[in-house]
Amino acid sequence: MAVLARWTTARSQCLPHSELRSVSPWWEPACICRSSGVKTRRAASRRASPVEDRVFKSKSTLALELITHLRGIGVQFAATALDAGYGKEPGLLRALDDAGEVFVVEVHSSQRIWRDDPWPAAHLPGTSRRASGKLHAVGTALSVRDWAETQPPAAWRTVALRQGTQGELRVEFIHQRVYLCDSTESGSKLWHLRARRTLEA
Repeated sequence: MAVLARWTTARSQCLPHSELRSVSPWWEPACICRSSGVKTRRAASRRASPVEDRVFKSKSTLALELITHLRGIGVQFAATALDAGYGKEPGLLRALDDAGEVFVVEVHSSQRIWRDDPWPAAHLPGTSRRASGKLHAVGTALSVRDWAETQPPAAWRTVALRQGTQGELRVEFIHQRVYLCDSTESGSKLWHLRARRTLEA
């Protein structure tokens, strides 16, 4: 499996960099990397130590490293777009935000959001975590699906995307700024949320 970075403009696109990733940890079985011809930094010499320099990394870690590498070598791009396979990884999104990157990422409809800032607040009396002194999110979280389903018809905006084989492809968009947070953070994130639904031609 490869994690690919695709550089795209209105007129062209290319693949400036990629990373190879096994669909299972390399040590299970270790022969995956050997049989595929993947070489390691220690494999330059036939007499190298049998301890091989392979490191297991998640897709989100590889994606962040690709973006950081491209920035480091001077590749210019306005924003990063990621599918929901990366959108479900809060650590990746927060790392991009902390690095000042502009990004557009798909999230699953089960993604939890807050309309009002839920952070920070001490745990309520009687809760099991109060003694630890940790903070937690307050207020009621809801899923993106539930949020979208409760929006009034007037809040949706109709946009014609393109002409398809069966007529004009139209969709409805809705946009709102919402809060996200998780238990590893010391604060919440106020980000843009945009939902889309396709209309029948």
